[in-house]
Amino acid sequence: LISVYNCLYQLKRYEEALVVLEELIYDYPAEWEWRAKKATIYGEQGKFMEALDEYAYLITLAPYQERKRLTEGYDELATVFTKKLIEDYLITDARKLVEKWLKVHPSSEQGLKYALSLSTQMKDYEAVKKYAVMEPEKKDIYHIIKLAQVHHAEKDYRKSLDLLSPEITRNPYHKDLVNVHSQVSEDYAKSLILSDAYEQGMVLIDSAL
Repeated sequence: LISVYNCLYQLKRYEEALVVLEELIYDYPAEWEWRAKKATIYGEQGKFMEALDEYAYLITLAPYQERKRLTEGYDELATVFTKKLIEDYLITDARKLVEKWLKVHPSSEQGLKYALSLSTQMKDYEAVKKYAVMEPEKKDIYHIIKLAQVHHAEKDYRKSLDLLSPEITRNPYHKDLVNVHSQVSEDYAKSLILSDAYEQGMVLIDSAL
């Protein structure tokens, strides 16, 4: 059966290969890696959700000492699928996939970055806030910028600058950070000037230059 599966897979006769895999899984239930091959075939067929479901189930079956390695494999698979959906402009599908991804591996750095990026693109600022605070360890600049952009969009300029200003001190040449900081400072200054806080607004503009 193994040689039959290998032959069918090489020939890209995926439906037939899946039938053989089901037999192998039935005959050798302890050989959990057959499910990894099943997930791979689903991925080749463009059935990305099914592939992740299969791989997630595989992780629960594997010995404890293997789970870290398999979770990393899950991340790699989810990254490939997410990139493909984004390249095909299937943004809603990509976001649904990322949501599934983070249910299996909530602390995935790559998964969180995709979640932030896609939520920002869809202007779902509540989701951006949720994902921005999910980072389990020290937040990187990417997370800070995204959260600052949410506060900016909500016209909460002070909160945005409170996040950005310390990072500017530490990373004065980070292009995205500098650009966002400048834009927030400019908009905050305009709002101050319009509210008759002219001098405070001008000071803010000078500090952003």
